[in-house]
Amino acid sequence: MSILTFEECYVPRMWGGDSLRRIYGKPLPDEPIGEAWLISDHAQHTSVANRGADAGATLRDLLERDALGILGSRAALTVHGQFPLLLKLLDARDKLSIQVHPNDAIAADLGEDDVGKTEMWYVLHADSGATLYCGMPEDMTREAVEGCLAEGGISERLTRIGAEAGMSVFVPAGTVHAIGEGCLLAEIQQNSDLTYRIDDWGRVDVDGSPRELHLEKSKASVRYPNVHPGAMPDFAYEVEGARVRVLAACAYFAAEEIMLEGRCGESNRGETFQILLAKEGEVLVETGDDSVRLAPGEAAMVSGDDGDFSLSGRSSVLMYYVPDLEGNVVGPLLGAGYTREDLSVLLSQ
Repeated sequence: MSILTFEECYVPRMWGGDSLRRIYGKPLPDEPIGEAWLISDHAQHTSVANRGADAGATLRDLLERDALGILGSRAALTVHGQFPLLLKLLDARDKLSIQVHPNDAIAADLGEDDVGKTEMWYVLHADSGATLYCGMPEDMTREAVEGCLAEGGISERLTRIGAEAGMSVFVPAGTVHAIGEGCLLAEIQQNSDLTYRIDDWGRVDVDGSPRELHLEKSKASVRYPNVHPGAMPDFAYEVEGARVRVLAACAYFAAEEIMLEGRCGESNRGETFQILLAKEGEVLVETGDDSVRLAPGEAAMVSGDDGDFSLSGRSSVLMYYVPDLEGNVVGPLLGAGYTREDLSVLLSQ
């Protein structure tokens, strides 16, 4: 199967900006764009392939033709026949609302069509003083949180993280969070669009009305305690041609930054697709019978049945896939000298 690339979908948001045009040269419409959906198989948008024999087919079409071939044997077990992940770029020129996402069980209990939503942010660019908000102190019990929801003031209790380029922040379902102004992020998440708005910083929409809040669903979704450890520490190891930095790892996805120093061979062993997002410099992606060059901000997917592939360049690429945690994440890091205790912050969220 060829390497898959897709048309991008640009989503206007009241908090969006034009960073995707300024930084990556993307052809944005003349309005604030908050999100670029790069790879998606969702009712809100399904990506359309734009090269090779698959051009014009949606990701949904391709999965209906050959789900196992695209997903790989492990990833095929994840989400009800849908593609399990969704990759976005987020441009926050203004703050996003304070929000929470349910986990899978709570989403089902609430009668939602989507699964829950665990996600991870990678900071591509941050203005001076930009802030991410994630989690709350341990004294924010259920009673304290619900008091804030009724009376206001939850924004003052959020844990603040100074945003810096290269930082990764894992956001498990149930974590109260917000993205501050001046942040450009890559976000990998479960294939879900469930967002429950808790507070909107007193804003109004273009009609002068406050946006809808979802307080009852938010109450059902917040996990306790809501403490968050902050940005992920560095966990890295060397392979031929690259340094690999593990950014996040959970049952739904693993995320890695691959800092190329030439050519790096990879293999999915038929078990999982790999989503690739070029971060800095041009990267050449090659399989046995296909190749693609990605500029910064561009994404591609290597299908589960492609097996061996390689990445080349003096560049940096983010890679996302469905992991075997022991084999893909823990084993290489133990081999690099980390202990299981060291890895607890990576694996316990």
